[in-house]
Amino acid sequence: MQSGNKESYLNIQNLHPTIKDCLDFITKISLEDFIQGRFDLGSGCFAIQSEYETLPISETVTIEGHRKYVDLQYIVDGLESIYYIPTSAIKGKLNYVDCDDVWKTQLNVNEVQQIKMSAGEFLLLYPEDGHGPQYCYDETPSTVKKIVVKIPYELLM
Repeated sequence: MQSGNKESYLNIQNLHPTIKDCLDFITKISLEDFIQGRFDLGSGCFAIQSEYETLPISETVTIEGHRKYVDLQYIVDGLESIYYIPTSAIKGKLNYVDCDDVWKTQLNVNEVQQIKMSAGEFLLLYPEDGHGPQYCYDETPSTVKKIVVKIPYELLM
């Protein structure tokens, strides 16, 4: 996992050119330019722009992960918590659905790390990073505008 914001990402050492190109793309999108939908970025990369209400925090959170894609999650507007856990720390079998490139599991909120994100911040999540997005930043649900760029993991090898 890597994190940063739209001002600092240019200072990240050894940033893969594909990731830099994707960050260049998403950090230039303003609220006025934000349109919900799926957009092809080339080289197998695509962006999903969505708007939603964050989910209330409870005793359990849904954690997901991917094998074929790296997630670059960027908050355009709003506040959100993303829960994080290395997949190596998850006990039990993860039921992976190949056609959707996703596995999901439920974990106790005390087993995962809460990462609070606001506009202009990003998380780069690799196949070894379990994550639970779209949760409330605090106790109050809020509207979030977010871009998730899917980057083929094989491009980064």
